[in-house]
Amino acid sequence: YDPYQGWINTGWYTEPECVNVYRFTQTVTENITLYAKWAWFGSAVTYDWNGRGITGYADLLVNKKYDIEAGTPVVYNYRVGQSVRSIQPLYYGYMVTVLGWFTEPECVNLYDFEHGTAGFSQDFTLYAGWGPNHTVTRHYTNPYGDMATGITYIIPYGSVPSNEGMLNYHLTTPPQYDGYVHAGWFTDEACTVPFDPDVPLTSNVDIYNKWEVAVYTVTFDVNGGTGMENVVLTCHYGDTVSRPDTLPEKDGFVCSAWYCADVDANMWAAGGYVQWTCTGDATFLAQWIPDGIQIEGQYVYNFPDEAFRTYVKKFDTNTDGYLSAEECEAVTTITAFSRGIASLKGIEFFPRLQALNCYNN
Repeated sequence: YDPYQGWINTGWYTEPECVNVYRFTQTVTENITLYAKWAWFGSAVTYDWNGRGITGYADLLVNKKYDIEAGTPVVYNYRVGQSVRSIQPLYYGYMVTVLGWFTEPECVNLYDFEHGTAGFSQDFTLYAGWGPNHTVTRHYTNPYGDMATGITYIIPYGSVPSNEGMLNYHLTTPPQYDGYVHAGWFTDEACTVPFDPDVPLTSNVDIYNKWEVAVYTVTFDVNGGTGMENVVLTCHYGDTVSRPDTLPEKDGFVCSAWYCADVDANMWAAGGYVQWTCTGDATFLAQWIPDGIQIEGQYVYNFPDEAFRTYVKKFDTNTDGYLSAEECEAVTTITAFSRGIASLKGIEFFPRLQALNCYNN
């Protein structure tokens, strides 16, 4: 036998299943194959979790972690004379405090790992000893001061509360309320001592949640403009926010509005909607249009008559939808016969107009 490997040969057999022992006194008349039968020369030690749904363990001697089906015992084979070692239970990757390993399920006699060694075919079982269960009682209050009935969760001794699925869900997924931010869980009603769900629990605990009024940031971004800096304001949910009193400048353009795509809100540069009701963080960008007379568009009435509006588009030489000062001054004659024009409103934008031919309209 090879005692270092921990196995001993118990005989030679005539088939792989090791049923019939070969008699070495018999005469050999043909080629034969003999099969060795092996027996473990040591002890099989079973580590029983003693009723707990442990999902893994760590072998600190080799610094490795292993996953197991919840509650499944672990078996180690030790050679004769080899020291039996302790293993560390894990629950979904977290170390769980164990009081020790005992020689019976009632956890009366603590196994002595310092002097314990394996013997010849002396299999035995070690049982994990656990402390008492503890509880976490969750007292939830909404932002308006309404407290729900406390809910209690049972946590195994030495386990971390964040491993308890339903409790962890409520700790990490609070309801959402407009204008409020959930500030966490605490171990006192005044909410001054934070509760750490990743620390192993060794006593019962009551926890309380805290809300804070949300503070939002509203930014007016000049979007490439000059003459003023970006304006940054702070507000609470439901506050009325007004646009800046001054407007940025940009060569060849006019600031027409402040617009925020995230909340789909517009503050016009002059008149109309110049305020916004705060619903969260928002950035309003300055909206730029060419510096000139806008020909058409929603809420644009510079040329209200559709036929005349169609006619003046010919003066928009760069086809940007606006009549610049230069384009307006270049108009000296308007000839619009029989076009169905009912109003020449907008003709005042052409200061150098000398001839107007507009009969049969």
